[in-house]
Amino acid sequence: MRLLPDMREFNDSAKIQIDVQALIVPSLPKAVQTLEKIRDSPALTQKDLSQQKDSDAAVAVLDEAQEVPTHLAERLLTMVLDPGRCPPCRREQTGAVLGRVCGNPEPFIERLVAGSRRLGSPRLAALAEIAARCKHTLHGHTNAILDECDSILVHILYHELLHRSACRLLGHLGDARRRPLLLQARDEAHVRSCNRFADEADAAIAQISAREEMNAHAMSANDDHTEAMPHQEAEVAIDGAMGARVQTRSVQEDRL
Repeated sequence: MRLLPDMREFNDSAKIQIDVQALIVPSLPKAVQTLEKIRDSPALTQKDLSQQKDSDAAVAVLDEAQEVPTHLAERLLTMVLDPGRCPPCRREQTGAVLGRVCGNPEPFIERLVAGSRRLGSPRLAALAEIAARCKHTLHGHTNAILDECDSILVHILYHELLHRSACRLLGHLGDARRRPLLLQARDEAHVRSCNRFADEADAAIAQISAREEMNAHAMSANDDHTEAMPHQEAEVAIDGAMGARVQTRSVQEDRL
């Protein structure tokens, strides 16, 4: 037996050592499949560390890809809208990764916004991630999203994941009118010793304040520019008139 035409012949019993190099590439379909299996498995307990690690690893693979094909994003959306027996923290995790990796979110926004409020936490987690990276795609639904977030903070009994997602969305999409509601939510969070919720409310308030300050600076700059325009136009008019007089005088001198 010869491995190559110009190599020596080997006996049938000869031993050959071969070095094989392999490139391991994470599989996006398998990552989504892992999340689907966890959704369809019996409800997790705090001791089900193996499935929690599998879920975290699958999300890490999807996040590393940054964008997944549309058919995989559709499967993630199905898990968000039909979470099965998956615990709340895993539902929110699936919603958040959908918002981060779905690419162009426009095909999914309508269904996320119109989804049942029973599925509030994963839906809002997805919308919050979409707002963080491409807020303009939510413009047609901003009022509906803000109204739902207001209602959650005012009327729904405390649910940490749901309330934190609502705060994130108010921070991305809200204006100064939402500041009193967020301040109240922050104070209630401190009373409940819910530090992560209080931090989300503080971050949302800071986002709104920064955006309002930026808008104020932009308006001030526009006002200054508008005030300067008449003077600039007058200078241009004067320069034009002087140029016309010089040109006329030059023509007259040439004729003489």
